[in-house]
Amino acid sequence: MTADTEPARGRYRVFVRRADLAILGEIDDFLTLTATKVYNDVGSWELSISGTSAGADLLDPALNPAGGVVISRDGVTFLTGPIDAFSDNWSDQDGENDVITVSGTDDNLWLFGSLIYPDPAQTPEVMTTSYYRTASLAAESIMRDLVLKNMGSSALAPRQLDALVIPASLGRGRVQKSPKYRFDVLGVALQQLSVLSQVGSDVTTQLMFSLQQEGLSLVFRVSNGAGKASEVRFSKRLGTLRGYERTSQAPTATNLILGAGSEETPDDSSGVKIAKGLFSYERTDLDFPRRIEQFVDVGVIDPSNADTELELAELQEQLDQQAEDAFDSGAGQVGATIVPRETSQLAFGLDYTLGDFCTVILPRLTFVERIREVELVLEVTSGETITLSIGTAEGSYQRRTRGAYRRISTLQHYIDRLKTGK
Repeated sequence: MTADTEPARGRYRVFVRRADLAILGEIDDFLTLTATKVYNDVGSWELSISGTSAGADLLDPALNPAGGVVISRDGVTFLTGPIDAFSDNWSDQDGENDVITVSGTDDNLWLFGSLIYPDPAQTPEVMTTSYYRTASLAAESIMRDLVLKNMGSSALAPRQLDALVIPASLGRGRVQKSPKYRFDVLGVALQQLSVLSQVGSDVTTQLMFSLQQEGLSLVFRVSNGAGKASEVRFSKRLGTLRGYERTSQAPTATNLILGAGSEETPDDSSGVKIAKGLFSYERTDLDFPRRIEQFVDVGVIDPSNADTELELAELQEQLDQQAEDAFDSGAGQVGATIVPRETSQLAFGLDYTLGDFCTVILPRLTFVERIREVELVLEVTSGETITLSIGTAEGSYQRRTRGAYRRISTLQHYIDRLKTGK
């Protein structure tokens, strides 16, 4: 053990909890620790200890069913979550020593393990409601409502998560209309609402959610990531960067044709159906300017059924969203993973944390984006390493594009053509 590894381990404390969230004891002799938090998604952790450790019995699911951990750094809780896997490894070449490895997720897991019932008050066998829709247009209030009805005190008794606490909504974020749900994954719906909560082009207004143990409660919180691009800056010149890995990737779709509705082929008696309406969209990538065409079948959207301007606007919104989703999934990306250097002016947990926006200055590239993932690794032989993934989904940010997209053929033109027969 080197001189600086013991202070590093001393910054961390690992407590073991019971199923009722009460603390059983502390693991203070772990060999390695990895803890990863992910923005609006499920994090993970892994811990290794000697088989002779007093904490072995605390971590063994056979002795502590439905147990979990509470991991803190510098006195601040970083991650809490259940034990998912336990392994004990030994061979006669190891002498009397065996090594136990325990791993799990963070408590966000519970959000992604629940579905949104069309009628949360009824079991599926007697349910007659097709979709669930909230009355509120505030994204945060919808998030709170979905968690309350499907995991909280308003859920059916077998579905309730013990010790769940949901603070009152502040009404942040507005959606154009309340989404409807039918057995959607709760966590995925929360992710979508986070994006819908964005105000205009200000991505800092997207909402962040988390479920984490506080005392003897599991608290569901909604917040905004802080915009700290001017003060949190990572670069070699500033001495705040120890390493980085960057990758660039061209887009896989720049020109879309959406096929909406369906009808039998007029000149074919085989009964094969084709799209009734075709709609074109394009988005130009400024760094990889090329044309890549893609067809997207959205047959469930039938524009020919639009009878009023309101219905027309709603169908156009659905088509535009399908195009935006296709462009996003096929967008050119830059992946950036960095290893920050802590200084007296810039330290994780004090000056920045998960969800905050920061500036990354790399050779030939400077960008402002969100800290989407934080991985903390501690090994007694080498000390602590912090790794940040900075960007949008999957640690990447979408390439600069010329506008969001350009809608080439409009829905109104298509409806007019249907009505006139031309």
